[in-house]
Amino acid sequence: MNESYGRYVLYNSSELEVVVMSWNKGDYTSIHDHGAAQWGAVLCFGRIEHTTFSLQNQTLTISNNEYFNDTDICLVTNQLIHQMGNPFDKPTMTLHFYGTRAGGNEVTENARNYDPVKNKVYYANGGAFLEIAEQNIMQVEECPSFQSEIYHRSVKIFSDYKQRQLTNTSQTQLKNYTKTNIIEYI
Repeated sequence: MNESYGRYVLYNSSELEVVVMSWNKGDYTSIHDHGAAQWGAVLCFGRIEHTTFSLQNQTLTISNNEYFNDTDICLVTNQLIHQMGNPFDKPTMTLHFYGTRAGGNEVTENARNYDPVKNKVYYANGGAFLEIAEQNIMQVEECPSFQSEIYHRSVKIFSDYKQRQLTNTSQTQLKNYTKTNIIEYI
């Protein structure tokens, strides 16, 4: 399974998590919260799309859609439900800090990842990927209702992600085939 963006944990304890993320064109997170995290901040090193959501009366709605630029900082609260991504041609990076005094094992454990396409909410540890590895899923429940705009947006993001996976797999297979046949030919 390929990840829907690059993620590397720089530091992780029961109170602080520091993560660097890389974003190619079309890379997105799932719609998610940050589990046990009580606070956080994201430092942008280029343009990034940031969409926030609210959950009221068991309905997920889009609250705001904005674009952050180089050196902008996005604050994270324990109520934040959001999605980040790169719709731009130029790759970018972000640096994420999350903290808690809740006393769990991981700062972002049991983060809710909303999947309107499959109509599920995955409680997971690790990244907020569009496809979460089975071993990182702690619990699954039905997704709350959501605006049709959220569904259509999610289908487009997920379809583009799967298409990139197929393209990357095909390119890798072609490179391997070419290398093998050139070596045999020589």
